[in-house]
Amino acid sequence: MSDGPRERFEAIFAEHFDSVLRFALARAQPEVAKDAVAETFTAAWRSLDDVPPAPRAWLLAVARRKLADHYRAAGRREALQARNQDGLQLCGVTEPGTQFVDSSHKSGVTKDNDGKTLAAISWSKVPASDTSPTAQTARNPVK
Repeated sequence: MSDGPRERFEAIFAEHFDSVLRFALARAQPEVAKDAVAETFTAAWRSLDDVPPAPRAWLLAVARRKLADHYRAAGRREALQARNQDGLQLCGVTEPGTQFVDSSHKSGVTKDNDGKTLAAISWSKVPASDTSPTAQTARNPVK
């Protein structure tokens, strides 16, 4: 009679946790490594029927992919932050966290349209001075 799924998973975890953690720690910061190991064993639990009888190589491959996912996501976050910073500089903002004065009630333009205008400016790389008066109000941030 074979063990149930829980017993099988617990045996895999007990036997391979340390080696998967060492693998991840050799490739990432401790917090990232711990997250990758947790995600690895979560994947093992969810795909327990697909885990081979000798699971070490399978677990290490999953951990490698989880670490790659982390680094890919970090790269996307950094690119997005850089793109957002470029958009802020285009609008005349030099410091992150700067607040804009809401001038929509003065010009009759809704906030939704202001956002669309600012997004179009940042996408097209058009200087704010060459745009509508609504977009130009963003050049005067309130700190």
